[in-house]
Amino acid sequence: MQAGGGRLSVSHVVADGPGQRGGLIAGDELVAIGGQRVSPDRWERIINQLPVDKDVRCHVFRDQQLVDVSCRPVSAPRDTCYLTLDTEATSEHIARRNEWLGLP
Repeated sequence: MQAGGGRLSVSHVVADGPGQRGGLIAGDELVAIGGQRVSPDRWERIINQLPVDKDVRCHVFRDQQLVDVSCRPVSAPRDTCYLTLDTEATSEHIARRNEWLGLP
């Protein structure tokens, strides 16, 4: 997902993944999942509450048209991990992280 301007857009879709099987394509603007409005600040909370292996209706804007698709969330493979940035990192830690990532 890609956030910008208070909106969420699909940045890429995994081949044969739940998004592609449900009909999502890169560039879709995600509006609602399971009847709940989606925004960048609510995205993770909504996703984490979805039932696994049950169809969920998603509403997206595609080329200025509202499209209704049905996706089936699946459990992440056990070889998958999620990393997040420390929101309480000191300026020294941020500088070291940026140096490690090659950022200014």
